[in-house]
Amino acid sequence: MMKKIMLCLLFLPFTSVLYAQSVEPVVLVEPIVETVIANNSGIDFSSLPALAEHPFVIRDASFESMNNAEISLLLSNKKWTDEQMADYKQSHQHSPLLLTIAAFSDLKDASMEQQAEIFSGRAGDQILYLYIMALKLGPQQEALALHFSETVQPWFEEQNLLMAIPERLQERNRVVLGLLAPQFVDGYK
Repeated sequence: MMKKIMLCLLFLPFTSVLYAQSVEPVVLVEPIVETVIANNSGIDFSSLPALAEHPFVIRDASFESMNNAEISLLLSNKKWTDEQMADYKQSHQHSPLLLTIAAFSDLKDASMEQQAEIFSGRAGDQILYLYIMALKLGPQQEALALHFSETVQPWFEEQNLLMAIPERLQERNRVVLGLLAPQFVDGYK
């Protein structure tokens, strides 16, 4: 009996090494979460190019959805009123980030002066904005903000009545996102 116990003790380390080598390592993969973006602009985004690494879905929703923290991104063709901004600030203790994404204008090949009039609102055209609920952007929000501000600009140009933003507004959006330092050469960019 003692010999059997000794043999077991002798081979025990060897069998545990074999077992350890035969077990596959477990790799934990975090699931990719689909971000819901609210839309109250009236634009059909069904053909908008996807962003594989940061999937999103666009659903109809309103200011209230963002103010109630149900969503963190909102596409809107209206600037918030002072009352809405005050409600948001009181609820969240900060202002949302605001990016200019496109303009509702059928003017093609606009000059810089015409673009300035359109995107300032002086021409009377509505502007498409992206509101972002964040003090500090996470990788998902940053990627989606850049997707709308830069990557899908050609898609906006393909849509009837939408004008893509000029390069200076793309730079301004990067400043708002904290990805680019403000420049004060010939005025603020």
